[in-house]
This record gives sequence, structure tokens and C-alpha cells, in this order.
Amino acid sequence: MNLKPQIREIFIDNDKIVTISDQVFFQTGNDGVHQWESGIVLSRYLLSINPIGSILELGSGSGLAGITASKYTRSTNITMTDFNRTVLDNIQENILKNSARARVVYLDWRDVTTYTNPADIVIGSDLIYDGAPIQDLVRTILHHMNENGVCYIVMPDKRKMTPVFLEEAERAGLDVVAMELKDWFTCSPHRDVQKGFRDFAELTMRKYFLYTLTRKSNI
Repeated sequence: MNLKPQIREIFIDNDKIVTISDQVFFQTGNDGVHQWESGIVLSRYLLSINPIGSILELGSGSGLAGITASKYTRSTNITMTDFNRTVLDNIQENILKNSARARVVYLDWRDVTTYTNPADIVIGSDLIYDGAPIQDLVRTILHHMNENGVCYIVMPDKRKMTPVFLEEAERAGLDVVAMELKDWFTCSPHRDVQKGFRDFAELTMRKYFLYTLTRKSNI
């Protein structure tokens, strides 16, 4: 079994590639050094909307989405966050691999004061899992999203904690709109289709949903 990180080329689109260090096999607690399929879907969504404004990524993992935004969208102020030091180090290495313009910051959802700068766009993928601090996550989104900002969360289907998160978000004053992302968003992340789907098999095994969160209007 190869326990060393592998260098992967992730094809966000035919001519748009991000190179990452991916820990295929990992110990519990270092899940963030593994590239999850939701991050690929989120990266492609960002490419499709080509956002302007500052971006803050929660639970950045490999940094794929933030690096995609830096290299291939109009956003110029990108911050990637996590609370795991190993994950943060891996993100920094991946930023350097891609000559991306982004910064890496420690952020613990249980203490939003660990990083306090808000952003126009808050993003995240596969953040809602068994044992995730749901209320803390919602509080972090609210704290770090500008007054007129937006949050994009991509999740695979059949995660039992997702409805809990959505209920908590609405209770906290957020409007939520759900949309399935499919077809191009879930195609093979490699020119060699068989290799791509072998490395990221869940792209063909699950449905992926984008949850767009905004503050409820007081009008």
C-alpha cells in the first residue's frame, strides 16, 4: 500500500489544470489531505460562474477550489482555511505548485475569532459529515459572510446530516436554494477517462448538490 501523497493533475476543464498533492490513504483526522470528489465539483462550479470579489474557503482540504478560483476566475482575494496544521501545510505546498495567489489561514469553526475577516463569497465542499459541529459551521458562515454576501456549499447526496445543516441554517436566518450539479460538473477529472473515474469513482456513484446560502431579507 502506497502511503505517500501522490501528485495528481486535476482537469477542471480541458485546458485548465490544477496540480495537487493527494494523500490517497490517510489516518482519521487527516481526511483533508485527501482530494474528495465534492471539491472537484465545487471547483468546476466556480469556473462556470467566474466570480468577482473576495473568497473565503472553509475546510479547504487540498485547496483545489481556492486554487481554481485564483488561477481561472476574476477573484483576486482568496483565503483558504482549516484547523488541521498538516492540512494547512499541504494547501500551502499546493499553492506553490500552481503559482497561485492565495493565502492560508488557521480557522477553527468552534472559535470564529481565530480568523475574523469576512468575505463576499464563502465556499466549502463536503463539510457536513457525522460528528461535524453543525451549529458552529452555520455560525462560522454567518460570521465570515459579508452582509450582501453568498455562500456556496457542495455536498454529495445521502449524507444524513445535510438536512440537519439546512434546518439549522434556515433557523439562523439564512435562505437556502438547492440545485443538482451534473453532466460536465461530474465528468472525469483526467484526460484518461478510465483513470479519472478510477481515482475519483464517486463522481459516477453519487449525485452532487449545490446549496446557495444568503441572508434572509428583513423587508
